[in-house]
Amino acid sequence: MPRFYDGEPCWVELYANDTDAAAAFYTDLFGWRTEPVTDRTGHYRAISVDGDEFGGITSRLAGNVPEWLPFFKVADVGATIVAVTAAGGATEFGPDHAPGMPVMALFRDPAGARFGVTRAGEHGGARCWHSDGAPSHFTLLSRDPGQLDFYRAVFDWRSEPLRARSADLLLTAAKSGESFGKLHVLGEAVPYDVPIRWVHDFLVGDVDAVAAAAERLGASLDYGPAQVPGIGRIAFLTDPAGAGFGVATPE
Repeated sequence: MPRFYDGEPCWVELYANDTDAAAAFYTDLFGWRTEPVTDRTGHYRAISVDGDEFGGITSRLAGNVPEWLPFFKVADVGATIVAVTAAGGATEFGPDHAPGMPVMALFRDPAGARFGVTRAGEHGGARCWHSDGAPSHFTLLSRDPGQLDFYRAVFDWRSEPLRARSADLLLTAAKSGESFGKLHVLGEAVPYDVPIRWVHDFLVGDVDAVAAAAERLGASLDYGPAQVPGIGRIAFLTDPAGAGFGVATPE
């Protein structure tokens, strides 16, 4: 089972317009199993691969768009709320502890990117990670590397340049020796209506085939498939309801 350090992503959730339609799309695409779970909304579906859970699909909050969100592991959700506020972020929801689920909260950073935190406790976080059909690499789409100061203050992350002469930064939790993702600076050619947000990849064996299958199921292809040095073959898509996600095959 994966081990997660404080500050690392340990769970993902899709906030959807229609949880049943979203579950049907992703089940057809990745072969996931989704199981209804009683929660605060009554519309939560736990996602698993080969019986191992790694995330969920639930109803989006009023006023927000459909979106995949990462959840970072923390020791104390209440203390994290205080840290988020002090660093200039805002709490959107929580803390919440629905029956059978860990304590969690949702936030918005000062630039508008949304994310969650969870005190995994007995839940332990995802039971599969970096494996076929499961989440892999997390990217903060940004227009300012200074946005990372907020996350350093809240999670004590470390960062280093992705490569020479690149503004992109690799992200690592303080107690972990491995990067979990990166901050990617959007270039001037990227339209300003592209939102500042978190995105993540699902690991697949054949990016081209999965991207083509997603398009047949009603998704739109936003980027790729393309080979990215140091990362692998990737593609970014938008599902039929408007939530963005990536697929990747590492080098």
